[in-house]
Parts: sequence; C-alpha cells; structure tokens
Amino acid sequence: MSNQHHDYFLYSQDELIAPLDKWSLFRRRGKDILSASAQLKLEWIIFYHTVGGKNALKTAKHFGINPKTLHKWKGRFNEKNLLTLEEHSRSPEKTRTRDISSAQRERIRRLRKQHIKWGKMKLRERYKLLYGEYISSWKFQVVIEEEHLYFDKSKIKKQRIGRKHAQKHAKKRIHTLLKEKKNKLSLACRYCNFCLISRWISLSSYCN
Repeated sequence: MSNQHHDYFLYSQDELIAPLDKWSLFRRRGKDILSASAQLKLEWIIFYHTVGGKNALKTAKHFGINPKTLHKWKGRFNEKNLLTLEEHSRSPEKTRTRDISSAQRERIRRLRKQHIKWGKMKLRERYKLLYGEYISSWKFQVVIEEEHLYFDKSKIKKQRIGRKHAQKHAKKRIHTLLKEKKNKLSLACRYCNFCLISRWISLSSYCN
C-alpha cells in the first residue's frame, strides 16, 4: 500500500473530488493569512471552480448565499493576492483630524486677537504671509470656537440660543400647514353634515 498522502476537498457526503494543486495551495495559504469570513469566501470560489462546475446558481444554493454576493467576491478575487477577499472599511482612509500644533495654535490666537473682526479666510492669508506656511481655514475656526475668540461674545451667545430655539420650534412648511388646514376643514364639514342629518332625522320623526 502506497504511503503517498493526498488531500481531498470534502463538501458533502456525495461530493468528494481529488485535490487540485492550485486550489489546495490557496486553501492552505488562506488559513495562514485570512480571517474566518475571508476563508469562507475562498471556499465559495474553490467550490465554484471545482465541484460547482463554474455554475454560480449551484454554488450559491449550496452555500445558501445570493448569486450576486458570489459574483461580487468572485470579481474581487485575485489569485496573487488572497487578501482581496477581506472586507474593507467604507470609511475614508484619511480623515480630517484636529492636528493643530501648539505653535500654530499660539500664532492663530495672536492673529485673532490682533484682528478680532477678521474672518477665518482673511486670517489664513495673513498667517501665510507672516509665517510662510499654509494651513486650512478650519483650524482657525476650531481655535476660535474652542477659545471663544469672538468680537461680540454676547451676540454670538444670542445667536446660539436662537439656533437652539429654532431647532426646538422648527417652522412648518407651507404645504404642511395647508394640509393641516384642509384636515381641519374636512373634520368641520363632517361635523356639520352629521348635525344636519341628525336634525333632519329628528324632524322626520316628529312629523311622523
């Protein structure tokens, strides 16, 4: 009896196939570098190309997935890079962070106090002229808001209170008001009709 060892892909009791070198290597490699969910997607693709006979419906039915899902990952799959089967975050790789250095913050604070009535765009241009460095206007906005570097603090406070009040008591749109008015009139008309019918029934009963 030969001691030669063979690997087999066992998907069910009725489906047993001899190993294919390429796919067995992919499976072994995947166990080392892929997450459990990515390894499952790799199994979909191996089944599709082997037992499934490149039949997407048969493969999807076997694993209980949508054929569109199979096609999606089959399209992403790259034999040279199995990591293409991993889920990728939809959030942007680079997000804007408030990375304001202490030197930038001090310069912004000084400029703002010197030109308290200037807007952030004008302050940015002045900053670039003085320090030879371009920084985004949102950094000025952050420092101004965090340190309350406003020209008229009482006015800003009133504006904030007004915005909060407006949010709590949002004005209704015209079509909403018209719809409510229409509903009220409809209810009023129904009430009037009910009164008239009741009165007519009463008179009819009296006459009889």
